[in-house]
Amino acid sequence: MEKDLQIDSDDTDQDKPLLEQQSKLSKRKALLIEKVSELTADFRALQSTEKGLCEFLGLELLSGFPTIPTASEKAVLQARVDELTGIKNQRERAYLRISNKIKSYVEYLGADCFSDLSDTVAKFTVVLEACGHLTETFIKEADDAEKECFERYQTFRRREEEIYDKISSLRSRMELSPCKIPEEQSCTAVSRIQFGLTEYDRLCALRLQNIQNIISKCQLELEEVWSACYVDRDYCASFRSSIPPDCSEETLCKLETEVRFVTSSIVLTLIKYFFAALSVWIDTIERIKEIEIKRQDPEIRKNRGGILLKLDKEDKRLRQRDLPQQVTLLQTLTELACAGPDSALFAVVCVEGQPLADLHLSLGSMKENDFKMGTKMDKGSVYLRSHFLVGFTVCIFSISFYEKKNSSAICLFLGGESYVKFKLDFIALSVEKKSAR
Repeated sequence: MEKDLQIDSDDTDQDKPLLEQQSKLSKRKALLIEKVSELTADFRALQSTEKGLCEFLGLELLSGFPTIPTASEKAVLQARVDELTGIKNQRERAYLRISNKIKSYVEYLGADCFSDLSDTVAKFTVVLEACGHLTETFIKEADDAEKECFERYQTFRRREEEIYDKISSLRSRMELSPCKIPEEQSCTAVSRIQFGLTEYDRLCALRLQNIQNIISKCQLELEEVWSACYVDRDYCASFRSSIPPDCSEETLCKLETEVRFVTSSIVLTLIKYFFAALSVWIDTIERIKEIEIKRQDPEIRKNRGGILLKLDKEDKRLRQRDLPQQVTLLQTLTELACAGPDSALFAVVCVEGQPLADLHLSLGSMKENDFKMGTKMDKGSVYLRSHFLVGFTVCIFSISFYEKKNSSAICLFLGGESYVKFKLDFIALSVEKKSAR
C-alpha cells in the first residue's frame, strides 16, 4: 500500500516487544487503508469528470486503468482532466465569439434577412449553458455558419452604404442637411434600404429641378480634387472643353464620373504612400539646390567657418544619408507594386522601352556633380496614368531619372488605358559640363 500510495515506509523498531510492534503496525495499516480509500474516491471522481468532458467535447477516454489505482495513475488522469478542461475553455471562447458575431449580424440586418438561415442561426446562438456538446465538428459548423451570415451581412451593408453615400453626395451638393432615417424604418437593413431608395429617387427628381446649381458645385468639387491629386493643367483644360455648355443630366453624369475616377479609393490607397515618399524626395532635392545657391552668396562665402560649414554639413547629410534612404523607399514601393497580386498586368507597361518589372530606379546612381552649382534652370514633370481593367482600377508606378539638355528631370509613370498627365514643377540646377561646345 505504501508503494501504491508513493509514500515512505515507516520501519518498526525490531527491538520493541511484539505486542507493541503489532499495535503500531495495525494503526499504520488503518491509516494506509484510509488513504487508499481517499485515493480511490478521488480517482473515481476524476474518471467521472473525464467521461463528462470527453462526451461534451467528442473525445476518447483514457483506457487501461486497474480497478485499484495508484498515485501515479491518479496523476496521469489528473493531467488528462486538466488538458480536457483547457480544450473545453478554448472551445467555449470560440463558440461565444462566433455566437456573438452571428447575433450582431442578425441584430443589425434584422431576422427577415436570415429567414432562410433561421434554423442555423437558432442552432448557433443558444446560450452556452444550453449547449449539449462542443465537439470539434460542432465548432467547425458554427464557424461556417458565421462566415455565411457575414457574407449576407456584407451584401446588405455594402448595398446600404452605397445608397446612403449617393444620398449624402446629392444632399451636400443641394446644400441640404444630412439624411435622417425615421426611427420606425431604421430597425432592419431592408427597411433602411427601402427608405434610402425612396429618398434617393426623390433627391434625383429634385436634382433635375436644380441641376444648374448642382453642376456648378460639382465643377468646384472636381477642381478641388484635381488640385489635391496634382492633375496636369493641360488635362484639366481638355476635360473642361469637352463638357457641353448646356446644363443637362449628361453633363452632370460626366462630371460625377470624373470625380469618382480621380477620388477612387483604390487609386488613392495605392499611390498615397508613393506620393508621400516622392514629396519628401523632392523636398530633399530642393533643399540641396537651395544650399548650392546660398553657397554662391558673397556674404556667406566670407564666413567659411560658420554658416558655410553648417551648410556643408547639411549638404553632406542630405546627399549621403537622407537621399539614399528616400531612393530606397521609392524603389521598395515600386518593387511591391510589381510583386503584388496584379503583377501580371504590369507586363503591358514599359518605361523608356523597358518592362516596369525589370526597370531599376536610376535615382541611386546620381553622380555628385548632378547637384553641382549651375546657373541654367529647367523644369521636371510627373506623369500619372491610371489603369482600368475588368472593372478594377490598377495603379502601376515607377520612377525614372534622366538627363536632358544638361538638366535633371523626373518622370513618374503609372500605366494603363486611361491616361492622365500632370506636372509637378520644380527648379533643377543644370550641370555645367566642360566641353569644347
